[in-house]
Amino acid sequence: MTDDLGRIHAVVQPIAAATRKTRGAWERIETWLRQYAPTSAALLRWPATTDQIAAVEDAIGHPFPHALRAWYLLHDGSAGVDSADPVGSYGRVDWLPRAKGWLPLQSVQAQYELMTLQWEREPGLIPFACNPRDGWYGYYVDAREDGPDYGRVGTWAVDQESVPTGWALPDWLEAIATALEERRCLRRADGTEDEFSQPVVHEAGLTWIDPRDGFKDGMTYLRDLVTEGR
Repeated sequence: MTDDLGRIHAVVQPIAAATRKTRGAWERIETWLRQYAPTSAALLRWPATTDQIAAVEDAIGHPFPHALRAWYLLHDGSAGVDSADPVGSYGRVDWLPRAKGWLPLQSVQAQYELMTLQWEREPGLIPFACNPRDGWYGYYVDAREDGPDYGRVGTWAVDQESVPTGWALPDWLEAIATALEERRCLRRADGTEDEFSQPVVHEAGLTWIDPRDGFKDGMTYLRDLVTEGR
């Protein structure tokens, strides 16, 4: 009996820790968005249900890692990521690093099927973010349970092989929260700075730009934001 309880605890404890860390990191990100980028925050969709997540898992043949499931139970991605942009959201929906938008569940399934069936990519890499509306570049979470990168974030592209970032999803979200709070670019898992992806506020929304591409009128680097009460 004691051994059984020990085995259950060994399984449950990491799940609970990943869930807590994901929720805590997301609370920090959403709080920041609502304060400094309200038009991005307004595009967040309602929470997904466990049944909706299960339907996608069944369709793609891979359960979501626990952190990814916890994130979608908070919001089902953002509106305007994969559409003709009827809400005029470009520059506000792409608030994830490298100017990516958070995919709703139905788009997760569609993008996964595109990647595995048409692009013939290896199954088990679940896309959760992409360039708004084109779906050619984005982020995935590795859902291959027996692999070394299970639960970790990576990048995918239509014309390149997928590349792990080294971040577990909860740690990646925490790194984003810290970057926003400290008003700087994201640091990679190895501690180096991703200096060619700088967060800026534009039209009350968050996006990320490559400074080499120029700075548009109306954009504000986070270091130049005016804090309430100052």
